[in-house]
Amino acid sequence: MSSKKDSDKELAPIMFSRGASADAFGKLDVVIPEFRIDADTALLMQRAANESGCSVAEICRVACRVRIYGKEHVQTVASNHLSRVIGNVGEMSVQNGPAA
Repeated sequence: MSSKKDSDKELAPIMFSRGASADAFGKLDVVIPEFRIDADTALLMQRAANESGCSVAEICRVACRVRIYGKEHVQTVASNHLSRVIGNVGEMSVQNGPAA
């Protein structure tokens, strides 16, 4: 039986938290009632989610926000959130693993 030395172990990738405050609009603390939808629309929503790399819930959140706040506001909030995250990246220490 062989065991890996600490120096042979790979470091896990650094990942951002998916906590409640990870959403650009703030904490996701309200649940809206479920609703029924036809199969064709549900299939297209799932396809849109897959193509966007997100969940159906995220597609619904974005669609609701764009309808309520307008596309420009939603883009501005998302851009500002991303700028805050990128601003913090420069301050983070990244470990590339043990030297060879």
